[in-house]
Amino acid sequence: MEIEAKLLIADPGTVETIRGLDAWAGYQLLPGATQSIFDTYLDTAGRPILAAGFVCRLRKKGDAFIVTLKGLGGSDRGIHRREEIEQTIVSDTPPDLWSEGPVKDAVLRMCAGKALRRLCSIRQERLVRELIEGDRRVAVQSLDAVTVGAAGDERSWWEVELELLPEGTEADLAVMRDWAVVTLGLSPSRTSKFEAAMAFAAERRARRPLAHAGRATRARTIELQAGPGLTVEEMRETLTAMGYSPRVRPARTDVFLFLDTHDGAALKKGATLRYSQAGKEWQVWRSDRLVCASPGESAALPETGDVARALDSIRPEAHWILHMRGEQSETTLRLTSAGALPLTLRIRQWTLASPRDAARPRQMVDIAVTGRDSSANLDYFVSLVADRLGCRPVTEEALARGLSVLELPVPGAPLPAALHLQPEDTMAGACRKLLAGEAWRMRACADGALRDRDPEYVHDLRVATRRARFAAKLFESTNGAQWAVSLREELGWLADLLGAARDLDVLKARSPKMNERIAADEDFRAGFAERLRLARSAAQGALVDGLSSDRFTRLLHALEEPPASMPAPVTADMPLGTFGLRCIARAFDRLARWRRRPAGRYSPANLHSLRILFKRLRYTCEFFSPVLGKGVGGLVRAFVPYQDCLGHYQDAVAAAALLARLGEQWATEGASAGTLLAVGALLQVQRETWTAERRSFDRLWVSVSSLMTRWEKLRRGETA
Repeated sequence: MEIEAKLLIADPGTVETIRGLDAWAGYQLLPGATQSIFDTYLDTAGRPILAAGFVCRLRKKGDAFIVTLKGLGGSDRGIHRREEIEQTIVSDTPPDLWSEGPVKDAVLRMCAGKALRRLCSIRQERLVRELIEGDRRVAVQSLDAVTVGAAGDERSWWEVELELLPEGTEADLAVMRDWAVVTLGLSPSRTSKFEAAMAFAAERRARRPLAHAGRATRARTIELQAGPGLTVEEMRETLTAMGYSPRVRPARTDVFLFLDTHDGAALKKGATLRYSQAGKEWQVWRSDRLVCASPGESAALPETGDVARALDSIRPEAHWILHMRGEQSETTLRLTSAGALPLTLRIRQWTLASPRDAARPRQMVDIAVTGRDSSANLDYFVSLVADRLGCRPVTEEALARGLSVLELPVPGAPLPAALHLQPEDTMAGACRKLLAGEAWRMRACADGALRDRDPEYVHDLRVATRRARFAAKLFESTNGAQWAVSLREELGWLADLLGAARDLDVLKARSPKMNERIAADEDFRAGFAERLRLARSAAQGALVDGLSSDRFTRLLHALEEPPASMPAPVTADMPLGTFGLRCIARAFDRLARWRRRPAGRYSPANLHSLRILFKRLRYTCEFFSPVLGKGVGGLVRAFVPYQDCLGHYQDAVAAAALLARLGEQWATEGASAGTLLAVGALLQVQRETWTAERRSFDRLWVSVSSLMTRWEKLRRGETA
């Protein structure tokens, strides 16, 4: 860590006074030596070193070459603190020819093979003297004549640096600084020599005639996310201390509604759908830039125009759900200074709230920095601002960042990295990750299912419940039968509640086409829709009771925190990949036993069992694909058609059972013959549907041997 005080000398006459001193604030000044130094600051065209918060300096001092990585630390009344590593190299050569050392390693890693370029250069004539107190070596004083620029277009100044030695303290440095300010009239420097050189280089470029008159200079914007407590006044003070003169535009306010599908279709494509209440318009954003907008009311999405076309490209006929509400206050700062091209900063201060809990708002602050591409110091300026204000580059859409601030999962609930299986995981660790992962998905879907925001929340919650139930069975021999049976019973209770609601959702979604198929009249359609609504309302009521109960809370806790007293795993010493292959092999062995029977002899119960087998086979492959490789993922895609076909068959069977119960209710209530005939016709549609799916499955089953062969090849490759 380099800790030094930097002091500017305004009066050239003070230089000779300093040369003649033999003490500084009571510390003895030893005789010194003069050095000639030439510094060149380097980075690639993309400025990765600056973006990482460092500057790379190549210093020629006499015949020696020293390369240094210095952090972009801030200053406190002229005292600068920066991380610093350096090494000596043989000559001015590219980094791959430098002698081995930490600077070479870091520069090669950050530059990724791209050539270094000169950013700016500084020449210094330096008088170096040591400051001591008794036997204690406190600091090194450098009296520097600094010059930047080329002959005929230069800027020069004098400054003093006081760099702490290991025996000195920051209290010593503060005394030396304050004495110089009061006694010698020096002023603390808030910026480094590098910053001054970069600013002067930008000024020279701004004065230079354009090589191609009339060519437009493109603007570039870099997005940052700041801490939630940052204020505009703090931003102004920081920029003023950096030498800028900020001009403030009055703040603009708006309220945005952020929407996406239940599974985050827009976020997966790098987009966000917003509604601006101030502008009364729908907007599509990408990378925090407005792509298109269409006027409209918040109650209905636009059916034509740019936004409608953009949403169709994301997912046609999607159900868009409100995920977050954000009140925004945007303040614009325009920056000018003698040594830099104009920059614009937009500070967006957000107050965010979730639809599920509007009473707990959170704060978020974004900063958008815009400058011309010709502004060579834009990347440096951004890295400096990020370092001094504790900002980080924006890598996610505003909705994803906001939900993170609200401590809510993004739509689709991608698993946190901590829950991804790794080859080195133990058996017990893998079991905990799998169960906790399904609990994560269940929590993410529970609110949407409880509030009935979209039928797909019920579906996804049901899938997560099934996967958790199977994971408990899969690890039964690992963690004990009693634990697995108890957990599976509770998951079965939840699965029954979800199944009742999901079967009605499927029937409701299919009912328009079914009614068209039988040419049902409007009275029957209305009555049928009302019956489905009442049945679904009852199922939803039972589901709400279940999801709101302590029983559901205990179930999630059991998935996330398995009991510490579980027996030692039987397979504790088995590598996770080996266990995964063994589980997949057992599933394929069961499939092989089914293959020996002709498909035409399978009963409806047999087909239901086969569907469960394919589901479990898919879950097993998905569980272990992170440790078994991409081949297992390809295997999943190969047997999905079997599962889907059997799923459509089972949907028709479930729909027929629901219709039969509705028909019995209508008959008991004395419904008309026309109504009962229509119900009978719908039942016939289900029979025709499952018959067609049965034939499709018979054709698929003929090729199941190729699926088995694919597995055998994969297993030989994985276990070789």
